[in-house]
Amino acid sequence: MLLLVPMSVVSNFFYTYQYGPYNGSLFTVRTRGLNSMLYWASQMAAAYAISYLHDYRSLSRRRRGIYSLTLLTVLANVMWACTLIIQTKYTHGPLASGESTDYPNGLIDFTESRRAAGPMILYCFMGVVDALWQS
Repeated sequence: MLLLVPMSVVSNFFYTYQYGPYNGSLFTVRTRGLNSMLYWASQMAAAYAISYLHDYRSLSRRRRGIYSLTLLTVLANVMWACTLIIQTKYTHGPLASGESTDYPNGLIDFTESRRAAGPMILYCFMGVVDALWQS
C-alpha cells in the first residue's frame, strides 16, 4: 500500500505544465477551449479502453498488471519525448516585449491545420497518458 503513495503524489503534478506553459502558451483562446474538450474526451476514451485490459479474465492478474505498467511506461515516455521536442522551440508564455509567445510564427489556431495538428494531437495524447496513469 505504501508503494502507491509516490504515484498518488505525482498523479496530478503535470497539470500545471500541460495547462499553462503548453496549452496556455502555444494556442489561441478558442483553440485552448477546443484542446481542453479534446483532452478530456481523450482521457475518457483511454480510461474506457484500458478497462478492457484490466478486466480481461484470460490473463492472470499479474500479467494484466505487467502489461498495463509496460503500456503506461512506453506511452508516457513517448509523450514526454514529443513534448520535449516542442518545448525546445520556445521558452514559455508571454514575453517582456509584449508578444504572447516566442513559439515560431506566434500562437497556433486550429484553423492553421498544418501547424496545429501535431501540438493538438500531442495534447490529446497527454489526456490518454493521464487516464492510463490514474487507472
